[in-house]
Amino acid sequence: MIHIVNYFPFLFSKQWSMPLCAFFTTFTVVMTILILSTDLKVMLVGRHYIEFNASNIWDFEESPQDSVELIKLIKNEYIFPPIAYTLLQNYTGKPSVQILNIFQKKQFGVFMECGSDGSGDTEWLEKVQSWRGLLTQPHPDNFAHLLTAERSRAHLAQVCISPTVYPKHAFFRHVSQNESLSAIPCFPLYSLMRAYNTSHLDLLSLNEVTAPLQVLKSLPVGRVRIKVISIRNPEVNDSKDYEDMCCDPDLVNFLEKWGYKASSCVNNNPTCYYICSRTYCPSLIMYS
Repeated sequence: MIHIVNYFPFLFSKQWSMPLCAFFTTFTVVMTILILSTDLKVMLVGRHYIEFNASNIWDFEESPQDSVELIKLIKNEYIFPPIAYTLLQNYTGKPSVQILNIFQKKQFGVFMECGSDGSGDTEWLEKVQSWRGLLTQPHPDNFAHLLTAERSRAHLAQVCISPTVYPKHAFFRHVSQNESLSAIPCFPLYSLMRAYNTSHLDLLSLNEVTAPLQVLKSLPVGRVRIKVISIRNPEVNDSKDYEDMCCDPDLVNFLEKWGYKASSCVNNNPTCYYICSRTYCPSLIMYS
């Protein structure tokens, strides 16, 4: 304090003390109002969509995939509980041969289906074997259809899957609304699992994921356990031909190092399956 007085004696003179006091008081009041107004806006409006460098981003897009705030946001604002109940006698669907052979009569499992249309194997597992899970569908028109699927034990989320450990976003075209575009958030797979309150999946279905290898690489080894991974090849020009994505050699080698073995991986096949061959997967296999 003595040194400050020696170097800046004018600060403690009567001539300067009152103006400086008024300045700091005004500065404090203005900054307090600014901070409070910003916090209040977030509380009332929630996470917001902003323009940045001529593009659109959400303010959570730089959050790491294990961010507590990000996981809470997804859970509270993007995952919806089941909205309907369907009597079992009204359901006549059947599972694929692969699913029936892999899981047989296993009950009360947990699934996550990315790019769901509301039907298929997960519907059978849910309605017949009492499984529960999370269905994601980013496309606005397809998600509107998913809301009518009457999945009584499945939560729903209109999101896409990020190929990185950070949230992103993508644009999807409304066929039913004059070809307008909608920005849809893309969350890391791990963040979605945490938001659904699970670190374990009996079945992970990647149906409409354009980069399954990058998505799987984003998972933190040792923090999640997935028994079976299924990957659907996209159709080429709406025909019965498929783009060979799920049997890609890089993907096969990568999953083998994690402890998975290909149960069904045939060229020009719509879906392939990888089954964990170890106590738990993904786990890194160390070579000597």
